Amino acid sequence: MPNGCANGNPTRWWSACPSTRDGASHENTERARKFARQLRSRFKQPVYEVDERYSTTEALASGARDADAASACIIWNSS
Repeated sequence: MPNGCANGNPTRWWSACPSTRDGASHENTERARKFARQLRSRFKQPVYEVDERYSTTEALASGARDADAASACIIWNSS
């Protein structure tokens, strides 16, 4: 499997990190960062925080029926 996951044993993780248009943090940014810290602590592996700004906008503009799934694919492919 791609991106560090062989036999269902991931070697690294990605966490979407939301922010405002100008890149400032907000309440959900802090929640995402907390989740990333929890992953690091639990699995003792790298966790990459990926900027998710505009992923939903891009997904909807491409005609996605499931914006969340399409946004996840966009984020995954950008990392």
